[in-house]
Amino acid sequence: ISSNRTSTTISNGFRWQRRIGSRLPIPLIRAGLGFASRLFARREKLNEAQAARLSRMAQRANIDELLWGAAAIDRWQLGEADVSNLEIPIHQIHGVGDWVIPIHQPHVTESISNGRHLITWTHADRVNVFLESVLSSS
Repeated sequence: ISSNRTSTTISNGFRWQRRIGSRLPIPLIRAGLGFASRLFARREKLNEAQAARLSRMAQRANIDELLWGAAAIDRWQLGEADVSNLEIPIHQIHGVGDWVIPIHQPHVTESISNGRHLITWTHADRVNVFLESVLSSS
């Protein structure tokens, strides 16, 4: 859901931001999360309740876990050949307007034309229908 299929689709911008961010002091990262939550809320067109929830998530975020996760994504080595050899199907749903992880066709199973990055919030019904259809076909 709003993710990358392989490491080759991770943007250089993400890698650059991760490297810069990993050198910042924790209080600055925390302040940046507060700013980012407001930016996300506007760009994703979240309602007031969703924006407040996202802000609380930013305030409570475990910075060490965020830094670890970003580093793990940056070091991820799964390529298309690896994915092709998996014995499990991969299904993806992605917002066409995702500005955090741009959509990478042709591997997306379903795209949401007016969706952005937080489709689990903004298009929850559509994501749930997608998940139900994937699970019922397995």
